[in-house]
Amino acid sequence: MANSSSRKGPIVTQEADAGLDLTVEDLWVSVDSGVRRHDLIRGLGLKLEAGTTLGLLGPSGAGKTVTALSILGLPPGGRESIRKGSIRLGDLELTTLREAEYRRLRGAEIGMVFQDPGAALTPVHRIGRLLVDTLRAHFDLGRDEATERALGLLAEVGFPDPALTSQAYVHELSGGMRQRVMIALALAGEPSVLIADEPTSALDAIAQDEILGLIESIRSRRSLSILLISHDPHVIGRMADRTVAIEAGAARAAGEPPARPLTARKPRKETQPETSDPSAEPVLELKSLYATYPKRPEWAIADISLSVARGEMLGLVGESGCGKTTLARCSLRIMDPSAGQILLGGTDISSLTQRELRPLRRRISAVFQNPGSSLNPRHSVARILEAPLAAHRIGDRAARKRRVGTALDSVGLARGLLERRPRELSGGQQQRVALARALVIEPEVLICDEPFTALDIPLRDQLTDLLLELQAQHRLACLFIAHDLDVIRQIAGRVAVMRHGRIIETGSTAAVLDSPAHRFTRELVKASPGPHG
Repeated sequence: MANSSSRKGPIVTQEADAGLDLTVEDLWVSVDSGVRRHDLIRGLGLKLEAGTTLGLLGPSGAGKTVTALSILGLPPGGRESIRKGSIRLGDLELTTLREAEYRRLRGAEIGMVFQDPGAALTPVHRIGRLLVDTLRAHFDLGRDEATERALGLLAEVGFPDPALTSQAYVHELSGGMRQRVMIALALAGEPSVLIADEPTSALDAIAQDEILGLIESIRSRRSLSILLISHDPHVIGRMADRTVAIEAGAARAAGEPPARPLTARKPRKETQPETSDPSAEPVLELKSLYATYPKRPEWAIADISLSVARGEMLGLVGESGCGKTTLARCSLRIMDPSAGQILLGGTDISSLTQRELRPLRRRISAVFQNPGSSLNPRHSVARILEAPLAAHRIGDRAARKRRVGTALDSVGLARGLLERRPRELSGGQQQRVALARALVIEPEVLICDEPFTALDIPLRDQLTDLLLELQAQHRLACLFIAHDLDVIRQIAGRVAVMRHGRIIETGSTAAVLDSPAHRFTRELVKASPGPHG
């Protein structure tokens, strides 16, 4: 346990520097939808021994994140949703703690690295303030001393210029950089236990290796106990001393095979995805596009020129932080470009006002990386799908209801899910809802920004096939951003490679990935897991 001499208030657990075991026994967690009760965790048991790394391995929707949130006293539906079971840190029973006691324990004894730092970090404050406020919440520190410690944490997690990083906002950082900030925040309270929930699933192979190496070094340096959650057996195999497999909310018996192998890809078609007709008129075209963030000297994207034709799937790959998401945000006019043109069906939308953009927004839609942060948690699936129809004044109430049902049918979900809220759905179901919402307005252009990275491989393949079917059915012009090169091979006819905000290579997917011309593309292919890496 960390030295607590300068902590605010008493620490709930009192053992000195000896480590503490984290034990979960016969845990049951349920949520009530108003119609029936859904069991999210059923009789789960695990033990994280002090100073070790325990891997929690399971497919999407198995209950891994619910387990982590329950340990923190934050399960879906509130603490009353823990119907039965025990969660102990050392000899302390956590399920009986009052909320004030739990607040003193969170961060101070158990830190958490969330899967999507973009959703977990406050977007309106700079990184430095987030760290300073967290440090002062745990320790009796003046602002200057807290600022010095904050810069030290940023240096510890690998930022070469902590002072510059501390002045950035979350949206100005890449996925890998956000995850480093998330780790720094989790370490700020000097916990003895760290829960890392899919900390690398959204990162490219190079950034993933860096983050896993960082977690390994921090564990050794700080003598942490780590509960590592992942759907990737390779990540668990590299990091964990022991592994617990979870499926459908319950641990599997030792040696029992999973009902759905986590790494098994179904046989893929040998044919390459179709490339578009070179003479086809582009639906989305970027011309010499530049963008930057305030107080950042370098371009986030520079001199980007790309086009996507009707019925074409263009893949966009590159390392974490190269500018892929910035390009997507500019294309959607969520972010204003600094220079260049964005042509949507021949109309330059780069400098239009929000009022002028409104009638054009129906023509372009998006599926984002984490549906948990893009779906309104307070609304039902029915209301989520109807919202864009109402915003664009499409049909009357009865027509919108019919269209919502058809959209849900098209992504393979039962209409019985319409009254559920996002927290009652698995990750795969949430992403299907996000895809249905993007397509319900019948756009001409679809931008997919790492939509399936948080899912295990079989589920990822299912949704990839679904997207291909829907894209062909609606003849969509689709820009598909991913770091999984095997997904790009099976889905995209053309691919563009980004580095440091610029396109360094583009061409047919087979030509670029099988015979890359640029040194960085060769490194990206080599670092990628799977048969081609």
